[in-house]
Amino acid sequence: MKIKDLPKEYGLYKSIDLEKDQRINIFCKAGGGLIFFTLMVVGYFINNQTLFFEVKDNPYALIQYISLIVCFILYSILHEFVHFIASKIKKTDSKWIRDGISPFVSLENNLLDNKTYYFIIFAPLVVFTIILIPLQIIITIFFKDWFFLVWTVIMQHFASSLTDLVAYFYTRKFKNAFLEDSNNKIAVYLPIEKFSFYHEMEKEIYRKKKEKQIKKKKRKQQFKYAPKIGKQKYLDELKEKSSYNQDYDDLSKLDM
Repeated sequence: MKIKDLPKEYGLYKSIDLEKDQRINIFCKAGGGLIFFTLMVVGYFINNQTLFFEVKDNPYALIQYISLIVCFILYSILHEFVHFIASKIKKTDSKWIRDGISPFVSLENNLLDNKTYYFIIFAPLVVFTIILIPLQIIITIFFKDWFFLVWTVIMQHFASSLTDLVAYFYTRKFKNAFLEDSNNKIAVYLPIEKFSFYHEMEKEIYRKKKEKQIKKKKRKQQFKYAPKIGKQKYLDELKEKSSYNQDYDDLSKLDM
């Protein structure tokens, strides 16, 4: 459905730019980097503590590294191509756009229900996981020297899918919504009568999250200052005891 065909009872509830929103942008980049690094370490140990391809006494080293770069670029294109095919399966208009040197599939000016939207954004994650995992097993068993050719694509695959997961978690709480995705910008259209309901719901979620952060911070502070608190308690008790002994001595002098 096109934006111009949006029912009158619907309106734009909110939109988010995954690049301009600093918190989400940092999370996506840091999270993607962490996934990539973690899988690289796992691959290092699976491949007998060898990182990428050996150069010494390896006549195929140049071919392997060229193949690695080609696969890296090819996957970036195929990932978006699967988004494109998924949009066609759902009979949704989409177009290719370029962000720098990278091509992307945009669903701009198209309003999608939740199920259609999730089908499109999760298509590459499902398709390439089904393809790459068995392929990696075959490479590991029969062509161990080429292990990192597929493993690097797997690292890229799961790291790049993080943005799609963020889009899902951002929109999943909205029911009966229409969603528009134009590369890095996601817009949520809801029935106008539901605006106040979702606004209160998001305020409650934020409040609970804030309370949880405050409790966590207090626990950290208690743990951090526990030795000092224990020492201070001991000194207070010692001071109280000394005061008691002094009072007892004063009473003894009065008796005399």
